[in-house]
Amino acid sequence: MPDPSVAITEIARTLEPGGVLCIAIVHPLNRPAEGLQEYFTERRSCSSVSRGGLTMTLEVIDRPLESYTRALAAAGLVIEELREPRADARAVGRAPELAPAARQPFFLHLRCRRT
Repeated sequence: MPDPSVAITEIARTLEPGGVLCIAIVHPLNRPAEGLQEYFTERRSCSSVSRGGLTMTLEVIDRPLESYTRALAAAGLVIEELREPRADARAVGRAPELAPAARQPFFLHLRCRRT
């Protein structure tokens, strides 16, 4: 999304007081090495993936975590819980390509409540 604060503000507006917003974002550690060197700089990239005769174009915008937390606070949302899920050991045993997810988080999950 071009500007998370716009979406977060609109979601907060529609939530009743005490309502919950759950967010899953790509973990800031899960970006290319050059992106980590410039963590505070918003970086946009685009790539295409083809499978089964279909091509999907993905636009990625890497942002520092603060860009989300500031938008949440400005919209009157409080972070209740923050999780860094990791791949289940049984899943990694069945799908070795998931092994990196057992060592470093791919996603960040936030549960926020409207005040």
